[in-house]
Amino acid sequence: RQRSLESVWRDVRAVSQEAPPVPPTAMDLDDDDDEPAPATERGDGDAPAADAAGDVAGSSRCRPAAARKVPPFGEDAASRAEAFDEAQNLTSVAELRAQARLAAHGLEFTQGLNQSVYVGPVDRELAILQCGAALCMVNMAILAREFAYQRLLRLFGGVGRITLREPLPLQALLRLGVMDPDSGYDPSAHTDVDVEALVGQFVAMLTERAEMLHEYLMLDIAEDKLWSLPNALGVTSSTGLTFDGLPLFLVRLCAETDWSDEKACFDSLCRLVADFCVEAALPSAEEAA
Repeated sequence: RQRSLESVWRDVRAVSQEAPPVPPTAMDLDDDDDEPAPATERGDGDAPAADAAGDVAGSSRCRPAAARKVPPFGEDAASRAEAFDEAQNLTSVAELRAQARLAAHGLEFTQGLNQSVYVGPVDRELAILQCGAALCMVNMAILAREFAYQRLLRLFGGVGRITLREPLPLQALLRLGVMDPDSGYDPSAHTDVDVEALVGQFVAMLTERAEMLHEYLMLDIAEDKLWSLPNALGVTSSTGLTFDGLPLFLVRLCAETDWSDEKACFDSLCRLVADFCVEAALPSAEEAA
């Protein structure tokens, strides 16, 4: 059963009230169990930090690491804590967090949202909130995407994961994503496109970057299968989430991510993950009617 718009609002407000991660907790969710299994990590929150990993000019963590072994997902807490500390110390991530703070509407808006009361839905994305003496109509989808994006930056390297009940074949997912009408592919107009070759390129692209996706976003790819997804909204149960947009999301990761520049790469990855996680949480058009 799909989630209600009120549950999305509760998740968004919870994210807006989160304190800096000292320490954050990553949630491993499974469809068979509504209770998360915590794996504790450490971090220094939004405090400015130097790039401890020491980027070399011309290199980028968004490019394949041919010589390094991809670590197994589901690692112990100490390994995840180390990955979280490294991610939090990246200069590019600190700069993205600083940009998000500069773009914020201010403390008054945040406090008003934190103290708001959910009144009811208008449609699939719009809802009425009571903010003090005023009634406000807000676009929950836009609001939730921004909160999910900011949460991904604040918990970069330890956002938590939603574990799939069964791993899904990566090639089949990407093939479905390419064939999705929203991908831009038109069989009649793009007769010169070799779909299988394109899917193979996408599979190779994600496989080569599996270590980075696992380490920083907890998106786990191994053995040509997808095992888990980032928990961008910090939900405590996967109940009610729908993953119809998963194939197209993976295609967008391949096609819309700037893999050549670290900061642009992390920014686009967080935006794409936020978009997908919010879409998975929103009620269907039928239920919102």
